[in-house]
Amino acid sequence: AASVLLAPIKLSYVWQIARSSGFLGLAALPALAGAPYAGINVLVTSPGAATASPLYHYSLLVVAALYAAVPRTLARLAGSGAGWRRRQFLLAAFVLAMSASAATLVFSGETIRSLAGTPEVELFDRLLSHIPEDAESVAAPSRMLPRLTHHTRLYASDRPQGHEPIGVQWIILAEAPGTYHPGEWSADQWAAYLDKFRSSPDYEQVYHDAGYRILRRLE
Repeated sequence: AASVLLAPIKLSYVWQIARSSGFLGLAALPALAGAPYAGINVLVTSPGAATASPLYHYSLLVVAALYAAVPRTLARLAGSGAGWRRRQFLLAAFVLAMSASAATLVFSGETIRSLAGTPEVELFDRLLSHIPEDAESVAAPSRMLPRLTHHTRLYASDRPQGHEPIGVQWIILAEAPGTYHPGEWSADQWAAYLDKFRSSPDYEQVYHDAGYRILRRLE
């Protein structure tokens, strides 16, 4: 257990989550509401588990508990003597500054730039333009899924472990191994996964661009 808890990725996770509230969220009882969820997140043994990352939803309840604790900590540290409002304001400004700086740890410059019209975003635009708006089920690489949430059923085509998107109406396949858990499949396993769709009589390729293929299920 110690080797899991003291792994660099877990220590970094704890640091980033605590930093989001300026560390003041740790000093009041409401923070305990997030303790069970934080414990689950750091005890997951898979080195690359998404739970040990502030990027994903697994940390929402932990962060909410920390922020629920911040007002109590501010009130206690500011006290009730002369100048308490000024002290409380300064402490609140400190928490806000730490929260903003924590955001830069979660969202790198590369991620922020990806929200603009970069070549990758333009490629995604071209690919997604081939998916009908009324398609019920779609499988696509993880980075495209936020733009496909209006479809009824979504699958990540770059993380096939345990739930291969067989039977999905539209599939966007990346020809390179997925980036979600890249170490779980060998190159041969990934090639076999792709070939399953390329050679399937149930699908036809409708578009190919920059290492991505769009397949449509035949009715």
